[in-house]
Amino acid sequence: MFFNSLVNVQSFITDFNFQLTNAHADGFTFVIQGDSPTALGEGGESLGYGATSGAGGIGNSVAVGFQLYTGSEVSRTGMWMDGASPAATPGTDTASSGVNLHSGNMMNAHVTYDGTTLAWIITDRVTQASFGTSFPVDIPSLIGGNAGYVGFTGSTGALTATQDIVSWTYNPVAIAPFAWPVDTPVTYASSPCGEANDYATYCSNNPIFGQYHTGIDICPQSPGCAVGNPVYASSTGVVEVAMVVSDSTETLCDGSSDSFYQVNGNGSNLGNAIVIAHPNGKFTLYGHLDCIWPGIVPGVAVDAGARIGNMGHSAFGHRLQTFTAHTHFETKDRGVLGDPTNRGYSGYTSDVPDGYGYHDARTFLNPFTTTTLAPTAVKVVASTAQSVRAGPDASFALLSSITPSQEYVATATSGAWYRIDLPNVNGPVAGWVEGTSGTQTLITLDSTATQIQISGASSSGLAVEVGASSSPDLVSWDQTFSNCVQIVKIWNGQRFVRIANQNGFDELYLPVNYYFSSGSACGEPAAAGPSTGWASSSFLE
Repeated sequence: MFFNSLVNVQSFITDFNFQLTNAHADGFTFVIQGDSPTALGEGGESLGYGATSGAGGIGNSVAVGFQLYTGSEVSRTGMWMDGASPAATPGTDTASSGVNLHSGNMMNAHVTYDGTTLAWIITDRVTQASFGTSFPVDIPSLIGGNAGYVGFTGSTGALTATQDIVSWTYNPVAIAPFAWPVDTPVTYASSPCGEANDYATYCSNNPIFGQYHTGIDICPQSPGCAVGNPVYASSTGVVEVAMVVSDSTETLCDGSSDSFYQVNGNGSNLGNAIVIAHPNGKFTLYGHLDCIWPGIVPGVAVDAGARIGNMGHSAFGHRLQTFTAHTHFETKDRGVLGDPTNRGYSGYTSDVPDGYGYHDARTFLNPFTTTTLAPTAVKVVASTAQSVRAGPDASFALLSSITPSQEYVATATSGAWYRIDLPNVNGPVAGWVEGTSGTQTLITLDSTATQIQISGASSSGLAVEVGASSSPDLVSWDQTFSNCVQIVKIWNGQRFVRIANQNGFDELYLPVNYYFSSGSACGEPAAAGPSTGWASSSFLE
């Protein structure tokens, strides 16, 4: 099933909802191909795309597949090219992420292409669990041009499934640079602690209460943080979410009714909010708007710099709150109001937000190149603590800091900066530290240090302990849920420097943090946490 006419495939965003019922075998594919609108591969495990052996698959093509069966029932997704058989090279398991293609639940696939990388996210619309992956690919070269036929194939065999594409949209979207969503130059609204409320800002005051800010609270320098300032789309994309507060005074920016918009509940701290999907697979969020611009509705394609609303201070069901007007600007991995990992956070997380699928927007506004480095231990030789930032420059957000004599493992460089791994309660995180500043050496290489790499641990991470035993754990205060069950973890593939080994545990350095012992009273910490922690040597190589 393909469009009869060619469509542009140089860069795009496509979404389809699908439901697989009585799902035993075999699966289906989303295909971009240059042959014909009637192209079809073989059945069974070839999913109507590939060939069982030799010729017979859809040539000049690329497919994103959803596999129900490869010798036995599975839940997998993958990419195949030029009619290759999905059965020969099965995709990646999705069930471990909570996405089970056999569940019968309604699913959404969000597929993007930015000219170099094909990325997709599968979301279970019932449980909100998601799985994402991506592959580098040159689609125009594969299919033989900048336009192709797009559509779906599917198949069954001795075992069957009902495979329904319930809805589908396809939008060719040109690539454009990211920019600030307000008039430049920009300034920042203050956090409750007084400094700019930047990405990953940690503050002990209300409303952050010991959590980390997930966005950047920005305003134009002129006229400043004021209701009514224009807010723009940061780049080209498709509106994914547009929600309004229930306040009776709320209207669209031209004064017309917003009654046909989805209401953002009174419990949401983001107020009037818009989420835009971009062809690089990322999403931008714009929160606390005073109003949404007419015509900005889900599914609408927007140009970079298109006006999408007015700056405001809406939140918790009300259009007018008492905090300073600003635009809460986020960049994230999923098109949701809250955290992309579906933990229930909004605006703040209990550890550095990168671990929850957020990003410092500057990494897209000011992209940089990196050079892979063979894992190398680096040591702080400066006499003062060194900042760990989201990117290789002092203009990027501060994630943490590392202190004199601490050592970490660098796996990439950019100019004079090194990328190092960091612990996090929710997912793997890395940050950048500066090696030299002018004539001063801040970080030096240490070839004598013993490196350790996490391997074979659970997908939910390896717990970091207070001492050389399995308890007590290091934990993080969670203001959102008022508990201390967020265990600090290191993650498969990450590398650290071993300080000592004792009782089957390795000691490693920790950046400046607000972790504390699970044996202590649960509450917001009054001071920074320990400079070292311990992890089981069973999962350290």
